[in-house]
Amino acid sequence: MNSMRPVWLVVAALVLGLRSVAWSCPTTFTLSVLTPQPCQFEQIVLELSGNETNVTYTLLANGLPLSGVSQSVVNGRRRFTVTGGLQNGSYTFSVQATLDTCTIVMGNVTLTVYTPAVPTLSLSSLNQILCYGDPGTIVVVNTDPQASYTVRDGNTVVAGPTQGNGGQIQFVLPASLFPQSGMKTFSVRATALGNSQCYAETANGPLDGATFIVYGLPPAPQISAPEPFACSPGGAARVLVQNAVAGYVYQVLDGNTAVFSVLAQSTGPLDITNIPVTPASPGLGFGTRSVTVVAINPNNNNCRIQSTSSVTITVVSRPATPQLATGTNTQVYCDAPGGVIGYAIVANGEAGVTYEVRRVGTNALVATATGQAGVVTIPISGLTASGSPHQFRVYAISNQTGCVSDPSGTLTIVVNSTPTVTASVQGGGSSATLCMGYTSSVTLIGSSSGAVSFQWLLNGSPIAGATTTSYTVPTGLSVGTYMYQLRATNSLGCSSTSSVVTVSVVAAPAVAVSSSGSTNLCTGYSSGPTLTSSVSNCSGMAQYQWYQNSVAIVGATSSSYTVPAGLSAGTYVYTVVVTCGSCSATSSSVTVTVSPAPTVTISASGSTNLCTGYSSGPTLTSSVSNCSSATYQWQLNGSPISGATSSSYTVPAGLSAGTYTYTLVVTCGSCSATSNSVTVTVSQTPTVTISASGSTNLCTGYSSGPTLTSSVSNCSGTAQYQWYQNSVAIVGATSSSYTVPAGLSAGTYVYTVVVTCG
Repeated sequence: MNSMRPVWLVVAALVLGLRSVAWSCPTTFTLSVLTPQPCQFEQIVLELSGNETNVTYTLLANGLPLSGVSQSVVNGRRRFTVTGGLQNGSYTFSVQATLDTCTIVMGNVTLTVYTPAVPTLSLSSLNQILCYGDPGTIVVVNTDPQASYTVRDGNTVVAGPTQGNGGQIQFVLPASLFPQSGMKTFSVRATALGNSQCYAETANGPLDGATFIVYGLPPAPQISAPEPFACSPGGAARVLVQNAVAGYVYQVLDGNTAVFSVLAQSTGPLDITNIPVTPASPGLGFGTRSVTVVAINPNNNNCRIQSTSSVTITVVSRPATPQLATGTNTQVYCDAPGGVIGYAIVANGEAGVTYEVRRVGTNALVATATGQAGVVTIPISGLTASGSPHQFRVYAISNQTGCVSDPSGTLTIVVNSTPTVTASVQGGGSSATLCMGYTSSVTLIGSSSGAVSFQWLLNGSPIAGATTTSYTVPTGLSVGTYMYQLRATNSLGCSSTSSVVTVSVVAAPAVAVSSSGSTNLCTGYSSGPTLTSSVSNCSGMAQYQWYQNSVAIVGATSSSYTVPAGLSAGTYVYTVVVTCGSCSATSSSVTVTVSPAPTVTISASGSTNLCTGYSSGPTLTSSVSNCSSATYQWQLNGSPISGATSSSYTVPAGLSAGTYTYTLVVTCGSCSATSNSVTVTVSQTPTVTISASGSTNLCTGYSSGPTLTSSVSNCSGTAQYQWYQNSVAIVGATSSSYTVPAGLSAGTYVYTVVVTCG
């Protein structure tokens, strides 16, 4: 068609030229494509090499006008823009130009529009299930040879490009592209060869993309066998997974046979117990077994991972079931302090095992014993009436494998209660002390609950006839310690014995008292005698109490006592009570007699002032009271006068001048009293002479008499004078001289003077 078009144009021009040679046609320009390889529905731009403003231009595609084309003039060139683009295909573009009645077609440009179709994935590629660690596969069918194909994770190419081949293309995606678990989606893009801008792409995942559901798997199990042996029958094996992950199932395999599974509830070590063994089925068989563990995603049983290694578990038979010796299945005891001991007696004992006795119900371990061939006796201690009857079973445990036998028959041990019993000294306490020779004893009192009979024991042996709840210790026991107990028995024949009540008989102390100093005192004495005790047979520390006339002396609690001064007249009996432990002894008495002191006075009959040369002295006489039988001793100047032992005493003549003090000591029994003193003074006798001044021969009618003057010597003290006339004292004549008065009648007058010195 393109080859014919120029001929047609020439003919048209000739025809038009015949009609009017004055018409003109549009200028012919070259048409070029500015979008050389457009994609489907991509905007296409074409341009003429020129433009005429009065010409109408129409863009043709394959000879037909195109709609949706906009025109513009750029730099003097007519430009055509197919805004909405075209669908895939090959197009020849030309431009029809019309000027008045002249229309021409110019330019022929062929352009191919191509965008690959959206890739089609195989059904298996649309939705796939993977286990963590597996690669994924995407298959694209009906591929276009004009396109290349890539698999994309968002904007990232993860597989391809691969050119289409008209058939299918398979992409293998590595496991590293997938999460540990969950959903993963990919898109597939088909890109036109030579123009990467022209492509078609599936959705990323649903609806037409690739969707993978990944089932997670934990790390390969790391396993160990904490218990290398398992027991048959009825036993179980144990495997420990060190790195279990919560939510996964861990399956135990005996070789290739699954025998047990468990779901991990938490992440960390998983202790798989209760793995069955033969004869359970499935279960580990007898002998040495090679055991592995696989971890399985519970949502997809095809997703599993095996342990990194295997462990060895040996399944062995249990020890023989213990058989209790005949007649020992039931045992009866009476309770005792701290409990009683029962016995589990195994008749079919074997070596290489340990026997355990466990309580029925709680399975508490109460006793063990090492196995031996034959009879094995296992003591069970601490059994009391509380919780009776006690029931136990015996198990045999292999020392090598730890396998436990089936339990023995039930062992029943009945512990009957014993009565409670106490004993004490009446009044309280668990001991009493008696003194040797005691006459008043002590009574022991017992009490019990649940008892029907009683027996008192002395030093562990029954006391004949002492079968009540009280017992009086007999008199007459010798020194020693006596231990008493009360045994009480109930209706079940069970007895219990009280704690010991100790009665001690000790030797009584002996005490004597001696006195230092006289015990016969007189009232007014300054110090009394000291009484000293001497104690023997005292056990422990002696305690003292002194008594006066049977009344305790306050504060007198030492081993000696001094009778205080100031006691009134009377008789005082002193004793001391010495206590050694619980024993006391009273000493013999010491009597202190306080007698009234006598009173004595003396007086003198006659002058006590004497002059040397006197002829007789005064007589001293005593007066005594408070004394029924006195003895006397006169003293001169504090010294006894020999022989002066009567109630009176006459001062002898001949004493020289001086002062003499006389006292009398009167003794009444043990009491003495000293009288008041009487002082006798012996003065030197003076000498006196008189002389007259004037005549001593007078005549009646004389006018003055002579003066008499005394002259004194040997006068001690002041002389005193008294003049006498005819031996009659002259009143008032007391000076050393005297004048004879006038007027004396006729007669003879004798004048003397008495001079007193002292």
